[in-house]
Amino acid sequence: MKMTRKVNNSTSLESTDTGVATANLRPWKGQTLLSHHKHRLIRSAHGILNIIGWGTLLPVGAIIARYLRKFPLELYNEWYPLHVLCQSSGYLLGTLGWGIGLWLGNSSKQYTLKTHRILGIFVFTFSTVQMLAVFVYPRIRDEFRRCWEIYHQIMGYALIALIIANIFQGATHQNHAEKWKWVYVGVLAILALIALALEKEEKKKQKTMAASSAVTDGVAAAALRSVIQRVHQAAERSGRASDRIRIVAVSKTKPVSLIRQVYDAGHRSFGENYVQEIVEKAPQLPEDIEWSFIGNLQSNKVKPLLAGVPNLATVESVDDKKTRVKCIANDILKSDIADRLDRMVASIGRKPLKIYVQVNTSGEESKYGVEPSGCVELAKYVSQDCPNLEFCGLMTIGMPDYTSTPENFKTLAKCRSEVCEALGIPEEQCELSMGMSGDFELAIEMGSTNVRIGSTIFGAREYPKKN
Repeated sequence: MKMTRKVNNSTSLESTDTGVATANLRPWKGQTLLSHHKHRLIRSAHGILNIIGWGTLLPVGAIIARYLRKFPLELYNEWYPLHVLCQSSGYLLGTLGWGIGLWLGNSSKQYTLKTHRILGIFVFTFSTVQMLAVFVYPRIRDEFRRCWEIYHQIMGYALIALIIANIFQGATHQNHAEKWKWVYVGVLAILALIALALEKEEKKKQKTMAASSAVTDGVAAAALRSVIQRVHQAAERSGRASDRIRIVAVSKTKPVSLIRQVYDAGHRSFGENYVQEIVEKAPQLPEDIEWSFIGNLQSNKVKPLLAGVPNLATVESVDDKKTRVKCIANDILKSDIADRLDRMVASIGRKPLKIYVQVNTSGEESKYGVEPSGCVELAKYVSQDCPNLEFCGLMTIGMPDYTSTPENFKTLAKCRSEVCEALGIPEEQCELSMGMSGDFELAIEMGSTNVRIGSTIFGAREYPKKN
């Protein structure tokens, strides 16, 4: 029901519905139909900005944080930048809409949505605290990290519920906003369906991994004992002590349950080839594990690797394409990866990281590694110009058919002699990481101090099928 009153020969149209002026004309203060139309457009902008910013982008950011850490894998390394982008964009748009709402309330005393206003203040306050938590947080190994994660998740879900309630509170009391309310209902329905689909996929993945580990229960631990015995025998044949030979159990593509089985058998050295796998698995396993990264490491993956795996002990693949070209050109040798690792270790404030220089002893184009003629210069660079890295030895991968593997291992041993002479250190201080499931016994007999064994312990690797 509307009332009309006469003031100074002018007419004001007021609404008696919950104190909200839907046609808030006050000509005695200079308002006209045109200014009222502008007010209505501004109210629409206020609602749309809040729906897009706080109401849509913040929930999307939460979905990204919950599901893209593990699924789909091809987006794994981009989940955090996407999460921050959604949260930041949503916060800025929502705050702009909230500011417009405050201005609307202050400019019209008859515009009195008190509950909506109070909820908006709470949403702004909590979203600001959440944004600070995105950029300021304890490190993974910090004793308060788990408490922070619980707080951040609970606060995030509570904030989303508060945002949804406030958007509907505002839309309910605005007749012209009825269509936007139903648009937002549709948006929420789509987001809910996406979240349900991702949740279903995640549960399916967990069940598959559980079934796989149940089938192989106990097999990995038994295989480890067999490998240890074979290492001991190979060491005896070469007249060496077996306790000076490290076994790195490479768990590529294998579930956490199998790794824990080998861990429970007393093993502590594990390795991974992919950043996304090691970052996903490490937080789920005990902190006394010594992780080795033995795959090709790209510079943009250095930060996720070091930040995500505080107990990373070794990187065994320091090399890149630029290093190889510079070596051939006999130029000053410098590894971009080593430089990036050095700066990131300093930035994080962790203890020095052990480094193996990878040498391409087989000459295969498909393999990474510095040429043998360039290993001395690269080793000197890591040892002398990277104070946050600890050069500990050389690494190589033999020929896949094993025909030239003995020559490959001899080449690496020769490289060690040259490196030790150049650095002025005894050969015992320069380790040799060579030997995998098919040739680790030969490698030990030829001087290896570090063998990387995967399928012999964990079974054949299980790669996802391509469509």
